[in-house]
Amino acid sequence: MKNGLHNNLVKELSQLIEQGKHQIAVQVNSTMTLVFWEVGKRINKEILQYVRADYGKNIVTTVSSQLKKRYGNSFGTSNKKTGIKINTAMVAARERIAQKKLQ
Repeated sequence: MKNGLHNNLVKELSQLIEQGKHQIAVQVNSTMTLVFWEVGKRINKEILQYVRADYGKNIVTTVSSQLKKRYGNSFGTSNKKTGIKINTAMVAARERIAQKKLQ
């Protein structure tokens, strides 16, 4: 009888741990998405000034290289470009909404 209770306890504790690990992963992914978006926003606003230019590609690569050295592959060029694309889409969407409100 004790062995059965022990097995149930281990099973329940294992489920609790797995749920916690899942919640951590969801929270980390959510936070990283927000971080990439904010990085893209800052690059888009302060460096690219919301205009795509060839020199901007070089700057993004340079900034990404520096961040990648400091924080690892997650902060490489592709994630910066994704963040910039997300930010650009958000800015465009806000502009469209503002224009519709004026009509």
